[in-house]
Amino acid sequence: MENEFDVIIIGTGLTRSMSAAALAKAGLKVAHVDPNPYYGGDEAALTLDEIVAWAERHASSDSVDQVQRCPRYTTEYCSALNVSHPKQYTISLSPSVIPAIGPFITSVIASGISRYCSFKLLGPVSIYNGGQFKNVPRGKEDVFRDQEIPLIEKRRLMRFLMFVAGGYESSPEFQGKEDTPFQEFLRQTFSLSEDISQSIVFALAYCSYADEPTAFALSRVRSCLQSTGRYGPSPFIVSYYGGSGDLAQAFCRTAAVNGSVYILGRRIANIVYRGSSSEATGGSRRYAVELDDFPEPLYASCLLSSQCHVPDHLRHVAAPISSEPSNAYGRIRAVARGIVILDNPLLPPREDSEEPEATQSDSFIMVFPPGSVGGGSDVSAVHVLTAGPGTMCTPPGKCELLLLLGMCDVTMTIYQV
Repeated sequence: MENEFDVIIIGTGLTRSMSAAALAKAGLKVAHVDPNPYYGGDEAALTLDEIVAWAERHASSDSVDQVQRCPRYTTEYCSALNVSHPKQYTISLSPSVIPAIGPFITSVIASGISRYCSFKLLGPVSIYNGGQFKNVPRGKEDVFRDQEIPLIEKRRLMRFLMFVAGGYESSPEFQGKEDTPFQEFLRQTFSLSEDISQSIVFALAYCSYADEPTAFALSRVRSCLQSTGRYGPSPFIVSYYGGSGDLAQAFCRTAAVNGSVYILGRRIANIVYRGSSSEATGGSRRYAVELDDFPEPLYASCLLSSQCHVPDHLRHVAAPISSEPSNAYGRIRAVARGIVILDNPLLPPREDSEEPEATQSDSFIMVFPPGSVGGGSDVSAVHVLTAGPGTMCTPPGKCELLLLLGMCDVTMTIYQV
């Protein structure tokens, strides 16, 4: 095998898979390497037995030396899982939904990866309040049709939605309030009630906390409003077979079609830095990547990798392409994730004006605001993404609940209910 490339990319996570597809399409010779035997890295979509093995591996002491460079994973799982046909389950390590309008969906369309994956419209968003779930209005028609919202509250809500849809950055209501806690902004500026402001904060802006800065929350609300109606009543679509893991694999397939070479399941034994391009032997041999059980090193003038795979002796020459997105207000340091497998399908609350139960989507979002559940968090919201047989993630009659909670150690908990 020819072992000289323009770029070597280590790890097949979503961002690196997108990079591989773009570089290969631009005509560069790309070698894409991953120590895992599957695509997607820590954003992969795994079967049930694979995710238990993943949890055991990350709970071991072998990952301690990477804590300073990568998110730390603390894992708990139910060893008594008695699930037949575990390979019929596809569980995402990084659950996600895709806004119908935005840079990511643009990349999906431009890259042509839709040839290798399929999507469906996300169902409604339901918020838990007062011991029951209620669907959040998805548009102007839903707002006016909702009989539980008083008329004066509807007028205030519509005024807020028009404010967000317009150029709010230059409006007097926004000036000087960029860092104001979002829920406080809604109450003071638009006189919205507790229930309405809570729905906006946690089920429209998808905040983890009520005091997230207004500037960042408003940008997410606008993205949600702009996406509504492009493919249907929901602003989001979801990918089949595990979301981001299937998307990463689709970008890898696109890269392979354009000539990229893929090597999976080989541990990186060493990375050798051979000096600057002018000093390196042969001009293009700036980096040499040695793999276990591989006959010879791979050479390239450029190396792309996450910090997890950069050895200590190369950290002084590693230059970040872009920093990780900041948390704006510095509160969310990590995300706790849980997986619950239900023995019965789960459907969102149904209203008389909605479609029949048989045609309802089995992929939707449930939101638990802070303090809404006894014994739960009083400061952070929990967002739950459901995945049923309609997403090809579970066998018939089963359902997955993928739970996300901000600000704590990262935990992967697997239960069967």
